[in-house]
Amino acid sequence: MNCDLKHFFFAFFLFKIYGYIVASAFHHEFPVALPNCIDQCNRAGVRVPYPFGIGKGCYKSKWFEVVCNHSLHLSFPFLPSIGLDVISFSLTDDFIYEDRSHKSNGFQIQSPRKTSGCSYGKKDVQSLNLTGSPFFISDNNKFTAVGCNIKAMMVGTGPQIVGCEARCGKETRYYKDADKSCVGYKCCQTKIPPGLQVYDSTVEKLEPGKNVCQEAYLSREDFSTYTLTSPDLTENVIVTMDLEWRLEVP
Repeated sequence: MNCDLKHFFFAFFLFKIYGYIVASAFHHEFPVALPNCIDQCNRAGVRVPYPFGIGKGCYKSKWFEVVCNHSLHLSFPFLPSIGLDVISFSLTDDFIYEDRSHKSNGFQIQSPRKTSGCSYGKKDVQSLNLTGSPFFISDNNKFTAVGCNIKAMMVGTGPQIVGCEARCGKETRYYKDADKSCVGYKCCQTKIPPGLQVYDSTVEKLEPGKNVCQEAYLSREDFSTYTLTSPDLTENVIVTMDLEWRLEVP
């Protein structure tokens, strides 16, 4: 190999390393808030990207205003426009810092849950209405029901019927990996249609019997149901769901 070829490969190697470093720095360290705006409620908190913002002049519109509750040691960002805490934000690769062009990006909230026969959940948020906002329920979520002999249905999905049933009889116990997945034994899941802004659900028993704990909620696609085949196990678990925000992009 001649000297020029060696120099070429060495320069190419350095270029690749430099590109990796720049990309990593952009991904991890690049500021996500507008200049002179803070992007966290506290040092260990959730980073808040524009078009959301903390403080006057730091958000695109009132829909994206974030309020911090400094009375809590580690508070989640709060969106007054929809009355919900944000668990985390995510940005896609088409995020552009200079003009903040977004086609669609997401954030996670605690999922509303509808319960029946449970000792908990009565004070939880049970429904969601985002009508008129730039926020949509991501179709990456799944409608999930947990409990024995439960029939759960989503409300407000238009002509499309969305729901599932879960049983606890002997015949369902022999489903493959029934105790490790959500296939109809104590737990069931189904996909949801895209573009929803309203979520509510109904929970009822398939057969008459004792009043057992049952619940339904939307959950992220990567949410593990391995330990949630009993509603009693979900009482102290924060189940999260994905929302998307959409802006007009010229």
